[in-house]
Amino acid sequence: MSRVPWLGRLITLVAVVLTACAPTAPAGPSTTAPTPGSGAAPATPAAPAEISFTDATGARLTFTRRVERVVCLAGPCQDMLFELGVMPVAARGITKERKYLLDLYDQYDKVPPITGSFAEPNLEDIAKAQPDLVIGIGGQVALREALRPFAPLWIVGARSYREAYENLRLLGRITGREAQAEAAIRKTENKIADYRAKTPRNERPIVLKMWGTGQLFGIDPIESVYGSVLAEVTNYPWRTPPNTSDAGGGDGRIAYSLEEILRVNPDVLIIADLDAGFGGPPFTNQFKDNPIWAQITAVKTNRILMGNVTTYLNTRGTRAFRLMLDEVMPFAYPTLFPQPLPDRER
Repeated sequence: MSRVPWLGRLITLVAVVLTACAPTAPAGPSTTAPTPGSGAAPATPAAPAEISFTDATGARLTFTRRVERVVCLAGPCQDMLFELGVMPVAARGITKERKYLLDLYDQYDKVPPITGSFAEPNLEDIAKAQPDLVIGIGGQVALREALRPFAPLWIVGARSYREAYENLRLLGRITGREAQAEAAIRKTENKIADYRAKTPRNERPIVLKMWGTGQLFGIDPIESVYGSVLAEVTNYPWRTPPNTSDAGGGDGRIAYSLEEILRVNPDVLIIADLDAGFGGPPFTNQFKDNPIWAQITAVKTNRILMGNVTTYLNTRGTRAFRLMLDEVMPFAYPTLFPQPLPDRER
């Protein structure tokens, strides 16, 4: 992305924003959601002492005052803010067709959108939101310098659900919502424990979560954020082979062949289909005449769950994990779980 054409416009925009907001409070939507995800947000969250940490890229971020205005450039930010009971002041990728926070969509519909592409979002949209913090994922790290005049960029990444917990805890600390973060983590831990207590994880069915787009497809191994959750509650024997690189921008997904899948031969397939998720034909159409695909037990018995791509791939946080488990477990174990297990706070 060329930054020279932007520089003059952005410097001018900074001056306008600073002049406009000097005598008045910042404009924009309230950062506190009327219907929080994990309990009511405190009216006046305590300002944190200095908090310093490194993000997924090794960049150091330091905060000396409470973060109130957050811009979301990717799904993990939306998941974390929902759990904290906070609305973003601007966000990319929230549309009616791709909505994730189903019970808060009417509120999210009022959040100013960040236009532009995933890798090149509109910087003017971000600047207008006057953020204290911008949150993105691995494929957006090149934006750091361009965003520096406005707010720090936190690149979040997680290759296990426990790393996702730590991201939520950090955001809870810098926003003064530690209690909400811990409540969401506790609810998720309870959900995992309750399903795990009832499942025979050393017996069939063997479960596999796949993802795909175009000709590219792969799996979520145990060493990935979603795979680590499924390994806790199902028979999930999928490991990352040595010298295999991440295919999913920091969440541990890898490319994987149908031959390798057939060697283990899963009984249940969970598929996050980026093509179908964006309105295109399913990426699995390429396999319709493939004899290897036809031999997989889950395909032969039609035990394939097509998961919402936002929940099953993009958001990578505690709310997504609970939503996924409440769909996957009744699908994989219909006798054990005729209904999803209820959320348990304590």
